Amino acid sequence: MALMSNDMTQPDAAFRVYSRDDGTFAVEVTIDEMQPTQVSGFATEAAATAWIEGYKQRKKEIAESPRGRRSRPMRGPS
Repeated sequence: MALMSNDMTQPDAAFRVYSRDDGTFAVEVTIDEMQPTQVSGFATEAAATAWIEGYKQRKKEIAESPRGRRSRPMRGPS
């Protein structure tokens, strides 16, 4: 299970969903000036895409909150 930075003020990320040799799907997350990271373990492409949308929504909600940061890392699928 991959961990993402808990700094939700980071620049916008680019996402790419791809299939893996074992038939599961993963998301490659690229943020400017950082090495890409992968979040893997999605059973379907739709699940990977839903994770991306959830990430974007959480980032938006956190950016709009008074606290502006997460206290815990964001995790991929369980």
